[in-house]
Amino acid sequence: MIRGAIFDLDGTVLDSMSVWATAASDYLKSIGVCPPGDVDNAVCTMSLEETAVYLIDRCKLELSAAAVMAQINRQIERKYFFEVQPKPGIAAVLDGLARRGVKLCMATATDLYQVRAALERCALSDYFPAVFTCTQAGAGKESPAVFEMARAYLNLPAQQIAVFEDAPHAAQTAKRAGFYVIGIFDRFSADRQEALRASCDLYLESWTDSRVYERFG
Repeated sequence: MIRGAIFDLDGTVLDSMSVWATAASDYLKSIGVCPPGDVDNAVCTMSLEETAVYLIDRCKLELSAAAVMAQINRQIERKYFFEVQPKPGIAAVLDGLARRGVKLCMATATDLYQVRAALERCALSDYFPAVFTCTQAGAGKESPAVFEMARAYLNLPAQQIAVFEDAPHAAQTAKRAGFYVIGIFDRFSADRQEALRASCDLYLESWTDSRVYERFG
């Protein structure tokens, strides 16, 4: 039986992938740099720190990684503070898991202050007493580092933890690390759903699918 759950944020709990779809190219334009045509796709699986390092190297920016990260965060933070909304049905799922005694936490590539602001505004913060970020882990979700931080907090073996993800690369990482993986459809990764299905133990088209509880007792 699954006793703990690790939730991704963007595209899983929040309908927020639009925030990141053009974040890299928008940032480069904002500082007067013509963005390479493939830059947004190139960084789509990276952590914010990895994105900053990539942009500095690719575009020969005379800035520190910390400065680039801060500038990108300022560019997108309004979305998290005031605009992004929960995905339909997620609040009911979180409540259902909490009532079943499932321990919850979050693992995300988004910086902590933005995560906390969005969760608080959307009345979801009480479900996530702990949030772990790729920046804290020092790696994006191609590495299991952020999932391992969350697993240590839950104090459970990976086999007793469900990881909820919308991104195929993150689902694949969690699966290789031994977690039970539940994939959730997101419109911004609609062209990668077959890859997500192949990486998951359970795939959901939406949060209204009652199968979400089937391994939680």
